[in-house]
Amino acid sequence: MSARRRIATSMALALVLLPPPASTTAALLPAARAADATAPVPASASAAWLAALLTDGERMVSRDFDIDDVDLTLDVVLGLVAARSAGIEQQRILAWFSAGVEEHVGSAADATYVAVTAKAALAVMSTGGDPRVVGEVDLIALLLGQVGADGRVSDRGALGDLSSTASQSLAVLALDRAGADAATTGRAASFLARTACLDGGFSVELAGDVCAAGIVPTALALQALAATSGHDDVLARGTATLLALLDTATWDSGIPEGWQLGLAVQALRATGEDASAQRLTATLIDRLDGCERQGSGALLDEQDPVRATVGVLLAASGSTMSTLDGGAPAPVASLLDCTAAESPAAADPGEQDTDDTAAAAPDGGPGLAPFAIGLVLLVLVAAAGLPVLRRLRAERETV
Repeated sequence: MSARRRIATSMALALVLLPPPASTTAALLPAARAADATAPVPASASAAWLAALLTDGERMVSRDFDIDDVDLTLDVVLGLVAARSAGIEQQRILAWFSAGVEEHVGSAADATYVAVTAKAALAVMSTGGDPRVVGEVDLIALLLGQVGADGRVSDRGALGDLSSTASQSLAVLALDRAGADAATTGRAASFLARTACLDGGFSVELAGDVCAAGIVPTALALQALAATSGHDDVLARGTATLLALLDTATWDSGIPEGWQLGLAVQALRATGEDASAQRLTATLIDRLDGCERQGSGALLDEQDPVRATVGVLLAASGSTMSTLDGGAPAPVASLLDCTAAESPAAADPGEQDTDDTAAAAPDGGPGLAPFAIGLVLLVLVAAAGLPVLRRLRAERETV
């Protein structure tokens, strides 16, 4: 492994486990004030943490395979939109996606991947863009072209058909929000409704041998069916099943809870279960890493903290996939500033130290002590860094 790769790997791990580093993006972000350690983490702080993880400020890279993770990148866009923050990063991400859109979603000539096409269309629309003109590709036309006679929206390409309940739901949501042909959208929604399990929930697979309801497929399907019409019975049974899954903490395997709960909140909001949605949202916000811990603003206590944090932002946005709208986002996000929470209370003027030996400045300024301490710290940091620099220089020369 090269020195550059070792450094990149170490930085990636640090980004997941620690608060945002002083990266090029994060260094330009203004700090958000935190009144005390128990104050709720603002959405802008979570957005800043996400923005700091972007490679070149425009995309997410897979930690496992060292390749661009298009799906996760789109999830981050949705999270930033939900936070109404990091407008610069939103624009950079969509510009990057548009530049390679045919590689990401396929083209009508050879392949179309439904899930990423539909999610990209939703991300573009949530920022006020036109999904019909994304790098000279019409995402809505691609989706319409994949709706079969029975209503199933299928993948096409070298990898075969990998469509699922999630991709079918996202396609219905994207087609409906874009105002696509109502008959085609309705056919896709009806197919989705017919795949419901007996209890009204939805399984991961569209046509699996066993129909076992999961939180994510059920939450996405409920949002899609709520956005269309004529599915009241399925919606009622599916909502009851979703609430039961949440009550019993029957989580989808391998998926971060924060992501599951965020989508579930949106589904409950779409089906009129506002009280339950608010309670879950409050629970998620309380789990964010605030000033009483590391102060990152993220949901760190999960295997996939990025997608989990996006889930919290989706829940806190008060919207669904059909209504998510970033409006006029703040250009940059605000890192969480915990200095106010950590600083001691101001001393009583009547109890100030009057010891003549105190190293006070003649004009009442900070005196010599802070400067001396700072100088010592700088020397220590420099000394500690020299061996590292020498090792990196030696490794670079051998690469």
